[in-house]
Amino acid sequence: MIQETDDTWVVREHLQQFQGNLETLKKFGSMTVQSDYDSWKASGFQNSRAKLLMLDQSDYNTQHIFFDDNADDGDDNCIVDVRDVITGEKIP
Repeated sequence: MIQETDDTWVVREHLQQFQGNLETLKKFGSMTVQSDYDSWKASGFQNSRAKLLMLDQSDYNTQHIFFDDNADDGDDNCIVDVRDVITGEKIP
């Protein structure tokens, strides 16, 4: 984890990201994540730099809801980068 400013942290490890999301949801009950469009654009709209959605494929009790106008199925430029929480592998 890298602290950017007094109240901003950059977390690059997928399990730490997932754990942070769970802790936030337990504390507040909901969460909103804002993307960094300029960074995604600078990457050439690479899916691996898109909005991260971590899924525990063994958790059948959690419903993930993701709203975005650029969440296209199977598109390399899709704004959603879906990953397995355990392995970090991409989920199509």
